Amino acid sequence: MVKTDEGYMTICHRLAEGEYGRKVYLNHMVKYDHHLKPVEISKPFKLTDDNIEFITYMAVDGENIVIGDTLMDERPEILTFDRDTIENAIW
Repeated sequence: MVKTDEGYMTICHRLAEGEYGRKVYLNHMVKYDHHLKPVEISKPFKLTDDNIEFITYMAVDGENIVIGDTLMDERPEILTFDRDTIENAIW
């Protein structure tokens, strides 16, 4: 969970059934107010591809959101997104 000007933000994973009954993890960004009450949840999204991915890190760096993820049997990677771009894409 990271602190933002509006409150807090975190990413949650949800296991869902994809094409042909294959299990996939979807991500949701969750916004909380300053009292940790959930106020908004994003549309489901994936950062990379259809493999199972795990988000392992998240930080707010100025106007950027930095997210670490790793795919099954792959090396972890750090992705940096402009905060407005990612928020407009998933909300």
